[in-house]
Amino acid sequence: PDEYWEKVIVVDVVEFDAEPGTVRTFSPYDMPRDKYENVHTWSVEEPLHELAESCEVVIVGCKPGEITTPEVQLGLSEAVEKAVPETIEVILNEIK
Repeated sequence: PDEYWEKVIVVDVVEFDAEPGTVRTFSPYDMPRDKYENVHTWSVEEPLHELAESCEVVIVGCKPGEITTPEVQLGLSEAVEKAVPETIEVILNEIK
């Protein structure tokens, strides 16, 4: 990361105990263990922890309706699509 970075905001789906479409912020350290991987099942916990050593990292996570793997389907579920305005508000609050 650049030495001038103060904060990195990651926006993604995150599997956690909530209704689909629920939006929540996480730090890399309070992410549900083994629940945050990219669609190729590569864990991103370690890189996020390393990044958090040099700047603030906030994950804006939305509980997905369904994650289709190994064959990824493009698009948003209805619940996630409805959560987009709330997600934008959360991001705007984080950058203030």
